[in-house]
Amino acid sequence: MASSISRNHMLLYLETNAEILADESSEQIELLFSELLLASMNGIHFVVIARPLCNWADQNLHLNKRETAHLKRLKHDFAQRGSIPKSAPCFIQIRIGDNALEEYDDDKYRIGHIALLRSDLLSDARLLLEHIENDGDLIDVILSEICRSQPIKNIKLQRMHGGGADIVTCFRHALLERRVTVCIADSDKYAPCDTHSATVRNLTREADRQTFVGAVCESLGREAENYIPIEILSSHRRRICPEYTSFNILDGLLRRQQIAGRLDCLWLFFDIKRGAEVDKLLAIVNPPRKALVRRKVSGR
Repeated sequence: MASSISRNHMLLYLETNAEILADESSEQIELLFSELLLASMNGIHFVVIARPLCNWADQNLHLNKRETAHLKRLKHDFAQRGSIPKSAPCFIQIRIGDNALEEYDDDKYRIGHIALLRSDLLSDARLLLEHIENDGDLIDVILSEICRSQPIKNIKLQRMHGGGADIVTCFRHALLERRVTVCIADSDKYAPCDTHSATVRNLTREADRQTFVGAVCESLGREAENYIPIEILSSHRRRICPEYTSFNILDGLLRRQQIAGRLDCLWLFFDIKRGAEVDKLLAIVNPPRKALVRRKVSGR
């Protein structure tokens, strides 16, 4: 079942005690701590390790200087981080053993340390986009704004091209790599009352067949372009969308509309590629769609 990714990084926390750690192979536990510390140092994941476990690791494991220094930082930060797993909407709980990844509650996962080390969950998360050339730069702007508004230096994501119509196949192959995987697809809706597109339905069906950490995300609006303020598109229309020239008419429609909610906005579902000519509006035959367009065009 697909899950939602945490706001900045995936949260991982080690759920065990010193006695259990002492009974395990020291090489395995050293590898576990080294990989967790590396994921934390590189800003890939948000790692929480309790102070008693940090003390035990410092006294019993052969970590390098950089790892030891970061371990002490995590120990110090536990005063602020320790309570986060209780309220976090999404996390991975790491236990000692070979338990396979399981979603035991909505967006809450547990996995054994052996299975974790065999997977790529500690690597950079994958971000799968339908059209990386068109949408990649916009995603970069959004992520940089998140970093600017939050106390984080960077969001580690490996962008992948979904191949347009082949995105479901690309998504299926990406899940086989057992990484944190997020797939973003355009809703292709003409109105908020529209059903999910065939692409979104197929992606969701594929996600429901597997246990993985990540999400299938549908854009709130029609496409990525609908997140860009119309003023920006209008001022750069020759470069961004040269096929549509009636921005003055569109701007008038948007100024007259009365918005009754965050999705009740004509711009979110406006098709830049097709425009707003009468014959194209009439092609939208679904009655609820027609009702939305009629209300927005008339200003009532």
